[in-house]
Amino acid sequence: MMRPLNSIVVAVLLALAGCAAVPGLHDPARTNQAVSLVNMLSWTNAVSDKPDALRTAWPLAALTQHTEQFPLTQVKQCDAAGVCKWGVLKAQRMLSAPRYVAGGVAVDLALSIDVGRAGDALQGGETVALAIPADVQALEGKRTVRKPLVLPYGKVERIDLGFGIAYDLCAQRLNAAGQPVDSCDIPYL
Repeated sequence: MMRPLNSIVVAVLLALAGCAAVPGLHDPARTNQAVSLVNMLSWTNAVSDKPDALRTAWPLAALTQHTEQFPLTQVKQCDAAGVCKWGVLKAQRMLSAPRYVAGGVAVDLALSIDVGRAGDALQGGETVALAIPADVQALEGKRTVRKPLVLPYGKVERIDLGFGIAYDLCAQRLNAAGQPVDSCDIPYL
């Protein structure tokens, strides 16, 4: 009597394993939806001391090996006595291996920042350079974050990078009309 029951259990487990291996099983396109990854690099504006950021959104299909070079900007950090140090922020992020998973998206993230006395970058076909004057104390530091992420739809993943710099990333489904199905709580600044 146990053998038929064991056979049924084995058959059910094989069927479930087969469903999990079906390509596109979790692809929102099956329900006429698309997925966009919303991301934002934020910092405190060195001149106004107000929050500043660059927020972009990219279709998941375009992110197979996508690098985004953020524009150069100045940051500053002040101690309790009001002595401030300034720095030029150069940042870039790369998203690769995007894939649909149950309830969200998995992606590999490589994010790097370089804060120093000077920086240059190619932006809009032009080489742009920023520098902190020699008589001003400068911030110095580098940080690289490399990790796989699983992003549930509508949930923001936040990475603090030091010097008041942060990176937010969120997966958002869009309906056939391009309207958000999920709310990504990443503000427009």
